[in-house]
Amino acid sequence: MEERFFSLVRGVLTFHEEMPLGQDFPQVKNSKKIHEELSHEGDVLFQALLAPLLEEGVRDWTFRIRHPQETARFLTVFLDGLMHTQEEWKTPEEKERAQEALGELLTRVLGMESGEGAVPPLF
Repeated sequence: MEERFFSLVRGVLTFHEEMPLGQDFPQVKNSKKIHEELSHEGDVLFQALLAPLLEEGVRDWTFRIRHPQETARFLTVFLDGLMHTQEEWKTPEEKERAQEALGELLTRVLGMESGEGAVPPLF
């Protein structure tokens, strides 16, 4: 279950890195509006996929959270913001520090056992 959770998160972050949806396409009428609608629908879908994994993690004691649905919503908002800042990490060292910070944050938010390798690399 934990592996499926982190695979989903990694997939979303990787997809955004390879195909940034934030760019405007002047040749497409209403591209900004289309992007906003796709972004919202993507958030809804991601949250719908994330919540059951969190609930399963609570049942098998991988995650120690009291409100999986709400946690899924907050993580969706957080990861959406993170997707738009990946370009800021210019060097491998910056990317590594960001990965470590993300690992620490998710470990605490999800109530996971801390330790080396608790959260796999996500980007």
